[in-house]
Amino acid sequence: MQNLSLLKNKKIRSWFEKLDLIDKKKKNLISPDNFELINNCVEKASIIFTPNEPIESIYIESSFSKTKLCKLGEKYSTDKSPFNKNKIDFHRHVFTPIYDMLFSSLREKKINFAEIGILDNSSIRMWREFFPYANIYAFDNRDEILLQAKSQNLKNVIYKKLDVGDINQIKEQFSNLQKKGVKFDIILDDSSHVFEHQINIIKGCAKFMKKSGLLLIEDIYRDKSGFSPKNYHEKLKNYLEFFSSIKMIDSDHFNKFTQGLDNDLILMLVRNSRKFTK
Repeated sequence: MQNLSLLKNKKIRSWFEKLDLIDKKKKNLISPDNFELINNCVEKASIIFTPNEPIESIYIESSFSKTKLCKLGEKYSTDKSPFNKNKIDFHRHVFTPIYDMLFSSLREKKINFAEIGILDNSSIRMWREFFPYANIYAFDNRDEILLQAKSQNLKNVIYKKLDVGDINQIKEQFSNLQKKGVKFDIILDDSSHVFEHQINIIKGCAKFMKKSGLLLIEDIYRDKSGFSPKNYHEKLKNYLEFFSSIKMIDSDHFNKFTQGLDNDLILMLVRNSRKFTK
């Protein structure tokens, strides 16, 4: 029998009804005793600042949102989308709801977009449709991955080999593009997920971003040793002057699945107008 006192709470009742829009099976798994706990989680503030921490954090609950980018992630089978049905056994990150908010104002613009680490090219196909006017640059260190991706003949996508373990190679690749007039509005890292490589990307790419450009490091481990905000702050302390904002984004969704890794945090850095001197 359901707890009537809980059902009188309009927010809880509304929340419970909305579960039908997501997954009826999941609704049936939730007992009335869990209403209060779930409601408290869903209704918590979307943005939580941690002023006593070296890097502020943002918590975003997006279970009731299925954005345009979420649908494209589902269409192209990328694990960036929590609605990725074609890889049901694979990890489903909660990235597309976040990126839809961050990138929507740039959708109709001719931006320069880079993703480092492309795996099966599924996310590049998603970005190609989401950003119809963008110049897209796709980087990876594996020849077979690049060869397969190129065979898909995506319009206005340029593929380049890049080893993120070598910061000098990062600087060289992006410097060559800058000589051709290319500076980036968005740089997204989905490569090795190694802490030192992530730091290389931030340090190596900062110079080649436009003012207010976004640099995003995906798949940061929640509890794995060495991946704490304190460590990122310590490694980047001499570079923070070139960013107007740096935040750790913690996102949640009913369909999220990162079992075994728990690596669904995103580090977001926003470039300022300060001249790069490193």
